[in-house]
Amino acid sequence: EASLDAIVTLDHAGRVIEFNPAAERALGIDRRDAVGQVFVDRLLPEIARPAFQRLLDRSRHRHREPQGRGELVVLRADGDEIPVEISIAPIELESERFFTLYIHDITSRKQAEREIKSLARFASESPTPILRVTTEGLIVYANRASRPLLLAWGAEQGDPLPEGWGAEVAAALESGEPRERELEVAGQGYSLLFAPIRDLGYLNIYARDIT
Repeated sequence: EASLDAIVTLDHAGRVIEFNPAAERALGIDRRDAVGQVFVDRLLPEIARPAFQRLLDRSRHRHREPQGRGELVVLRADGDEIPVEISIAPIELESERFFTLYIHDITSRKQAEREIKSLARFASESPTPILRVTTEGLIVYANRASRPLLLAWGAEQGDPLPEGWGAEVAAALESGEPRERELEVAGQGYSLLFAPIRDLGYLNIYARDIT
């Protein structure tokens, strides 16, 4: 009842037998209308049904361990499709098997991924170093021109920034205001602009050679 994620329980035939408040909000369907419906027919677009069946089959072979897990799209009552991460936990009760689905809306994450891909297309050939860093200081994108900065920090794409620079990122994201810092790398000076994008939880770093 209190979960922020949608939780749906199915019987062995795939009919909904429980539908929590978060599921009502996420999928726009009242519990009374959902219970008794076949989950696949009511809540999945046709294109997502084979992927869901594979997750269900995978969960059956894991006994009580709760992972068939994967990403697919579900269908809201208004016809919109939303991307979700779904985990399926089989539950054995006497002679009958049930399935609990934990459904997490990943719309924001997918939007951020699209933004990162868009940045990559724009920035990959730029002569200016451009990096994208998460709230936790993790480098999720670095273009070719940023190589000298990565070497100076002893990091690669996918690694965290050194502690001091990670703190700079956290401070900029907390304030929501851009800030500039300078860095010297092998005799070259760079001015680093920290540009926070708080809504998506990341920060872009643009470096300018000021040697």
